[in-house]
Parts: sequence; C-alpha cells; structure tokens
Amino acid sequence: MSAHHHAPQTLSDLPLGWPGQPGHGGLLALLEHARRRAALRRRQVLPEGRLRYLLNSLVALPRHAAWLKLVGSSRTMRAAAELNPRLYERWQPHYISRDFDLAARARMVDAHYRFLSKELPERLSRRLLKGHDVRLATLPLGGGEMAYLHARAPENESCGELGLVLLNGDKEVIASCAITFAGEEGVLLGALRGPWACLDRSAMLPLIRASGGLRPRDLLFAVVRALARHYGFRRLRGVSAEAHPLGRRAGVTMAAYDRFWRRHGGIAGDHGCYELPLVSVANDESGERETFRHEVCEVTLRAFTRAAGTAA
Repeated sequence: MSAHHHAPQTLSDLPLGWPGQPGHGGLLALLEHARRRAALRRRQVLPEGRLRYLLNSLVALPRHAAWLKLVGSSRTMRAAAELNPRLYERWQPHYISRDFDLAARARMVDAHYRFLSKELPERLSRRLLKGHDVRLATLPLGGGEMAYLHARAPENESCGELGLVLLNGDKEVIASCAITFAGEEGVLLGALRGPWACLDRSAMLPLIRASGGLRPRDLLFAVVRALARHYGFRRLRGVSAEAHPLGRRAGVTMAAYDRFWRRHGGIAGDHGCYELPLVSVANDESGERETFRHEVCEVTLRAFTRAAGTAA
C-alpha cells in the first residue's frame, strides 16, 4: 500500500473515552462494553434501544463476547468505535460474506480504519467515521445537467464500512456500492447496485449520454478499481450472490452480482468472493467512454487526497 499520504493525527493517537485493556475474558469484556454503551447513550449517539440491544446480545452471548474481545484488542477499532459505536455490532451475522468468521471480520475492520487514519486527510477521515455525507466530485454532463459522487455511510452496514453513491441532478441514487479497505484481504465490494427501484431509465440518461454509453454502475466500479490501484492494493474482490449477507429477499440475485463480476473479468475465489482484475478487461471501449471514465476517476482520487472534503 502506498505511504505518500499522511494524516497529521491518526486514529491510534486519538484520545479514548475509556481505558484500553486488551486481553480480558468474554464476561469482563461484556461488562466493560455495557459501561461504554451507558456513557455513549448519555451522549445520545446510540440509536438502538436498550431492550432490543439486550435481547440481541442474550441470544448470542458467546459470539458477542468474542467480538468485544477482538475489538478490545485493537486500539484502532476502539478509537474508531468511539466515533462510530455501530462497530460494536459487527458480530451479528452476516458481514460482507457469509463465509467470513469473527476473526476475519476483525482483521478487515481493523485494516479499514487503519487505512482511513493513515491514508486519508484527517478531516475527511473523521467525517467519514462519523457517517457524514461528503461530496467527492461534481460531474458536469452538458446542457446544464449534473451528476454527483458522494461518500457516506453505506445503505446497509452488513455490506461494508464505506458507501459510495452516484447521484443524478435531482439527487436521486443511480448507482451505489459498499466497500471495505481490508488490508491483505484487498478492497472488498460487498454491494454494488444500480438505480433506486422507483426510477426509470430517464433518471440515468444524462450521464449515459455524456459518457458515450457508460452505465452508472460500471462507472462506480471503475472508481473503486482506480482507488484500489492508487493505494497499492493487490486484490479487488466482490461478494457472490450466494454468500451475500442480505440474501435473495433483499433483491440479491445471480444476475445482480455474479454475472456483473464475470462480465468484468471476475473469477470465483475463496470465502464466497470473486477475484476481480484491477484493470479493465474490456477491449471494445469507445474513446469517449474511456475519456469520461478516466476524468471521473482522476477527480475522485483528488478528493481522497486533498486536505478537506466539500460538504454535501
């Protein structure tokens, strides 16, 4: 991974709201976590009610205790969880892929937040940690039409840690994805979707015309691929339909995922994920389409490396 971007303060340097004591057993971890949740609730940063949380925890007590112990062993995750308390809930099934166990989840989440703290500008990193909506790019499409690329909390956090969203001029979602910068496991794509179900083709037409026929989902995938290359990741992986955490009832079908990955050169790999090439395998792209894609990727990379994001 490249090391040419340095935040002035990393997550490991941030003050913690509780003392770090890694290595405790499951019961003590649960008691410490209960105290932390009480403190966070007094600050009104926990949306989940006490009763619902208690019931969920009791149903899977050993699993919950094991996850808290993993979080407690990482200063990076403890610091990140103070800004985003929902990290404590990553133990609940399933996460990114149904084939990832708790230890794998902990490694991926830890790697993601280490990446945010070390590679992104401090202000951008903290805003993303807090779940703020950050506009990364404004895309003029001609004829007064615009499109926008935003980073925000993913639509469903079981799919990953960071959401990227492509919006049309009316701020309607025409493509979205959830990604996790998972260190040696690569960049993980836990969700990659097209437009809102209520939208018709007309919502995407300005971008498709301006790009020479490039579909929004393909453009967003190109952005993720560019980020993976820029930061020196060796792997890019997309979750298969079978291993997807949301399942078929949430609209995850073979056509929605597996066929897309294969069209972009993906090969079925381990842990329910496709291994995806870091460069495009298409050889029939028009010059107009390639130019548009390159420009969008370049402006997005600048947003990830400059000192401050622009508010939505």
